[in-house]
Amino acid sequence: MAMWHERGFRVLVVASVAALVAAVGIAHASAEDGAAGAVDAALHRTAEAPRTDASGGAGTTSVDAVARQPRILLVGDSITQGMTGDHTWRYRAYELLVEQGVVPDFVGYRTDTVDPVTKERVEDYADPDFDRDHAGVAGMTATDPQYDVAGLTAATRPDLVVVSLGVNDALQGHDPDDVAAGLRAIVDDVRSVAPYADVVLAEQTTTWLPGVPAVNERIRGLVDELDTERSRVALAQVPDGYDADDDTWDGIHPNAVGEIAIAHEVVAALSELGYADKPATVRDLPAPGPDRSVEGARFVARTPTSLRLAWSSPRGVTKVHIEGRDLTTGGRWTPLATSAWGAEEQLLEGFAPGHAYELRLRPSRGTALSDERWSVEITGRTPTS
Repeated sequence: MAMWHERGFRVLVVASVAALVAAVGIAHASAEDGAAGAVDAALHRTAEAPRTDASGGAGTTSVDAVARQPRILLVGDSITQGMTGDHTWRYRAYELLVEQGVVPDFVGYRTDTVDPVTKERVEDYADPDFDRDHAGVAGMTATDPQYDVAGLTAATRPDLVVVSLGVNDALQGHDPDDVAAGLRAIVDDVRSVAPYADVVLAEQTTTWLPGVPAVNERIRGLVDELDTERSRVALAQVPDGYDADDDTWDGIHPNAVGEIAIAHEVVAALSELGYADKPATVRDLPAPGPDRSVEGARFVARTPTSLRLAWSSPRGVTKVHIEGRDLTTGGRWTPLATSAWGAEEQLLEGFAPGHAYELRLRPSRGTALSDERWSVEITGRTPTS
């Protein structure tokens, strides 16, 4: 999100899109010169004629009309890109669609995630077994897209484009009308080379942040304004009850529970356009934290009343929650400390001399605790003197 908006990456992003366009033999003009004019709209596989539903009615797209394999371009910021160790909402949406017999072909120009500690772009998923292509860029705004949307659309030939942008604009204080203008321009860029592509505009989930409710109001207005018979527009709504504490790990980015909620609403929007069935409510929710454990837990220093603990955190783990119990007295598990962000060492004090202790390290990303099965236990004794 805004905290990772590094303008130096813009050059790399544009270069990546240009390389993708060149790879399919499409001339890639600059955005200022009008990339749309340099691309033959016939390259879009659905541009020659309106798609039809099963009964042959023009202007609607059914699951059958795209052989249950719609090409979907995902345009967004770090919420779309995802964090290292995430499943991502993209994965959750893919699962929901496959369960219905729809096998989406996600398209884009990248497959990476963002490390929340180092800010590096890396290939690191909780489960990489899905179509990982996307066009999400951490820090991206609607008012200043970091790549040529028309060129990317021409290169990837989507049936449908999902656009989720606006929260970074709000965080940067952009006028909501300017955000709406930016989103409108993105849709215009898509249609300039893919006039029959459908669009999903996503409300921004962080409604507790200043400016986001106004942005969402403009997004809802755009859905009505831009929806046409040949290029329909649907709204992915904020999930009911979506909450900073329960659904995010830092007040912005979704945890595992939030991913599922976002994916549900995206697939619901796809169902309005005929690409899927309306998804059932997911009731068996996972723990919100990352599915991975810390490694190499060890004691690096001991005194009669203290233990210094060290470990190595895998990508995607930002904090460690430490509990302990006194094995000498048979005490119960007690919370002892939470490490600082990105720390891999913790001093623990208040122990009894000569006692044996068992410590348990439970990883988290921000406030999102991992399932207890990812905890690591270590046993040690304090010296008597």
